[in-house]
Amino acid sequence: MAEIRFLLLTTDGRSLGDLVAAGNRKMEFNLAGPSTVTFDLPGDHPDAGLITELACDLLVVRDQVPMFRGRVGTSTDTLAADAHTCTFSAIDYRGMLDRRILWDDSLLSFRGLDQSVIAYYMIVDSQDRPGGNLGITAGTGFPTGHLVDRDFQAGAKLGESIDSMAQMAGGFEWDIDPLLRLNIYYPTRGRPGPGVDLVYGQQIAAVTRNQDSTSYATALRYSGKSPPTEPVAESLAAFPPPGRWEAQTGNPDAALQTTVQALADAALEASSVLVANYSLVLFDGWWTPTDLWLGDVASLFISSGRLDIAGDQFRVIGLKIDYSDDGAETVTVALGDVPPSMTSRLTDYQDRIEVLERQLTAPAGWALDAPVGAVYLWPGSTVPQMWMACDGSFLEIALYPELYAVLGMTFGSAYGLYLALPDLRSKVPVGAGQGIDVLGHPLSSYQVGQAGGSEAVWLDGTQLPTHWHTTDVSGSTDADYPGHMHGSLAYGTSWTGNESAGHSHGLPATTGGADQPTTNVDGEDHAHNMPAYMTHQIDGTYQVVANIHPSPDGMSVAGFNTTGGRTATHDHSHGHAHGLPAYIGSNFTSHIHAIGPETNTHAHPFSAKGQVSSVAGSGAPHTNIQPFLALSYIIRVLPPWRPTPT
Repeated sequence: MAEIRFLLLTTDGRSLGDLVAAGNRKMEFNLAGPSTVTFDLPGDHPDAGLITELACDLLVVRDQVPMFRGRVGTSTDTLAADAHTCTFSAIDYRGMLDRRILWDDSLLSFRGLDQSVIAYYMIVDSQDRPGGNLGITAGTGFPTGHLVDRDFQAGAKLGESIDSMAQMAGGFEWDIDPLLRLNIYYPTRGRPGPGVDLVYGQQIAAVTRNQDSTSYATALRYSGKSPPTEPVAESLAAFPPPGRWEAQTGNPDAALQTTVQALADAALEASSVLVANYSLVLFDGWWTPTDLWLGDVASLFISSGRLDIAGDQFRVIGLKIDYSDDGAETVTVALGDVPPSMTSRLTDYQDRIEVLERQLTAPAGWALDAPVGAVYLWPGSTVPQMWMACDGSFLEIALYPELYAVLGMTFGSAYGLYLALPDLRSKVPVGAGQGIDVLGHPLSSYQVGQAGGSEAVWLDGTQLPTHWHTTDVSGSTDADYPGHMHGSLAYGTSWTGNESAGHSHGLPATTGGADQPTTNVDGEDHAHNMPAYMTHQIDGTYQVVANIHPSPDGMSVAGFNTTGGRTATHDHSHGHAHGLPAYIGSNFTSHIHAIGPETNTHAHPFSAKGQVSSVAGSGAPHTNIQPFLALSYIIRVLPPWRPTPT
């Protein structure tokens, strides 16, 4: 047996006591409407004195799980000769929204906004009014992803206005749970899967079937706003066995003839289907909320006379739970549903109607079917109303709730109070996700809000192909190589002595004395002393070969003092000889070689001219931009019915 507690709370959730004396306790839960609880108390019991109508809440807990929270509203006191009985009724917070209305300064028109956001926005608008805070917060199911245009009338009940939007094709189901959270169920409420089997005689103790045919019609007349529209006559192409049944219906707000036609099609589809409802009393002790709850699917099995139902599926649209004074629990389940084929047709009609109505009501300058958050290219220098430039600006979330419902914090935020617009200045958008190229190779993967790329690129050696450079040294002259020069005689020409004037060798230290051969100490191939007089060793004696030029007295040439006509020697002991030119210049600190054709086959390392081997390039990046034409990206931040926040 389940443990049931009725707890009395203040409106802000503080406990006032446990209503242990409550009797005749009944709870009723509805899928498409408010839920209620009723109970009795003795009029003279202290618990009855704790209750002040509209100023306290009732919380019902089953096995420590909250099932219901609502405001205690109506009460009835019955006095008889032997008893004083108080009967109290509480309605959940969904029902309390029918005690709120839409005001003339409320937000009444919505365009291109998620339907769940519209529902919550209207609740927030009501709670923001003085004394109006009910403590309702956003729960699960946001957003639904279904963007709609909706218009509401000042003076309409808030709860009924949400219901009217929820019951349209493509709508949703909703509740406000015991924790005061607005939960949106899109497209429908209920646990997935085939559901439970309900078999008459096993789980089911009693069955009541109800077939309501009062709204059934196979031909109808549908009217819209007149003028300008004309009524539409609709009927089935082929009448089913019930035959012809007629009805008149309409929508005075439908201002387009095509809209009236679409609404008439939808109305005929809905009215030409008979749907039975079942009320099932379950055996005591079988049911728990985890087994079967609002919106769940159940397969029904009944075999009795004309009721032959073998596994037809229905949804739970209502639950009634009665508690006796001894704690026994009696559960009655209401089953019913609309065939899926009709739901799909109604969704199609509703989409067509919304497109038509937007075409009619869109104000000048507003792009049709542009939801909040849409990004467009814009060629003008002035951003149109309801739009802003995609420049990364921060906007206060409280002032742009519709935009926040779309963008969230994807492109940045500040302090949890501001959202950032996407910054598309000097940028090109790329499709999110991962595609493939024409060969089927995977491309890079990108997430929404991811940024990257560079306007310019610096290349390094690893990015260049293998290549060679050709060095051109044409035009170089001897002046470009001051460190090493050769005068070279062409073959068969006469040497004049001037060809090697620029060539000199530094000589290593030598040994030897007067009238003695000079030798090379460090083992060079040859060494030279160059005095004014030159002798040659012939047959072991030194003889004067030539008196080339008198050497100035006192000048030392390679260790010889030229004073007194001393002679230098030229030693051929190392295998080759040099012919010496006539006197060139007045300084004998270095000697001169003429290199004739016989020695032209040797090589020298060299450096090319500065202008040939100088470094090329500046290291600047190369542009990485395709041909472009600059336009502005703009984003829609407001619906057309709301002025720009100041």
